[in-house]
Amino acid sequence: MSRRLRPTLPAGYTGTNTGAEVWVHPSGQWVLGSNRGADSVVVFAVDGATGKLTLHGSTPSGGATPRDFTLDPSGAYVYAAAQGSSVVAPFRFDASTGSLSPIGGSQTVASATFVGVVPLPH
Repeated sequence: MSRRLRPTLPAGYTGTNTGAEVWVHPSGQWVLGSNRGADSVVVFAVDGATGKLTLHGSTPSGGATPRDFTLDPSGAYVYAAAQGSSVVAPFRFDASTGSLSPIGGSQTVASATFVGVVPLPH
């Protein structure tokens, strides 16, 4: 299969894959998606004039079969729920560069099929 038909996958990946979650960053400049199979979170840059998406990067999701992920309301953090390994992994997202970096502190949970962020009152 050509790279053109597999735009969410990391370079060189040839295995089976399905897409899962998709989020638009609060800035509107980035779109993130998860790959179940390639076990990654991809980042696309959004062209503000045309809306065209360009693959910017791919980061391992921190676990097997990332079924869901979410951004916190500020867009500074991403939490990926890996169903196949029952892990929720945290990442920092730099909205100025589009980089997604693991920050450590993954948590094992009973069933990692959904992750959400609930703002608490101050």
